[in-house]
Amino acid sequence: MKVRARAIREIYDPLGKRDKKKSNSDPDPDPEPPDYLTLILTAEKYDVPLKQALPSFVDLVMRDDPLTEDEIVRSSALTVHRLASAREEYFRTRDQYTKPENAAELIVLGIWPTAKK
Repeated sequence: MKVRARAIREIYDPLGKRDKKKSNSDPDPDPEPPDYLTLILTAEKYDVPLKQALPSFVDLVMRDDPLTEDEIVRSSALTVHRLASAREEYFRTRDQYTKPENAAELIVLGIWPTAKK
């Protein structure tokens, strides 16, 4: 169990740190963002706690570009439905929040049934 917990931390904890850097206007951003969909699909397949994968969901929900055909093909119908619903809700309600990240996080937590933070 320790190996699994460490693997999850090694994969998903840097995302939270990356988001904090981004919000602190760090002049040295990552050259290429992580593949959030792969991280989400991995989290679903291996039952990674949502709190660990939440930054991946939030970034994908907040992204301006819609899901690509490749992303849709790689995902289950349920995941595509949830992501599309979360994105629609986010873009419909984001102006009601002072921080868009808070809106996206609340929406994801409301849509994913395993969302126990």
